[in-house]
Amino acid sequence: MTNEEILKKVIEKCANRQMDIQTKKYFNKIIEEGTYYTLIFSHDFAKKFFGEEIRPEVNLNGTQIGNIPIWKINLQQMILEENPLKYLEQFLDK
Repeated sequence: MTNEEILKKVIEKCANRQMDIQTKKYFNKIIEEGTYYTLIFSHDFAKKFFGEEIRPEVNLNGTQIGNIPIWKINLQQMILEENPLKYLEQFLDK
């Protein structure tokens, strides 16, 4: 998929999670301007796209040390990726 196709599908996925009309317009404007990095690295976007489910956080010994929202885990991973849109692409069919 091209970056534009990925972005459109990402927005559709977020829209299916009851995104308001103003947010949809904002997302579409970002796509048109090509400034999507501002969007995909925002906390609001990550919460909408990945969800707010909580996962246990464990240390190297396997001991639970707290809880972390799934959106934070994925946002941290996405920052490390060379192509963050390709990282998002893997979640489109889920």
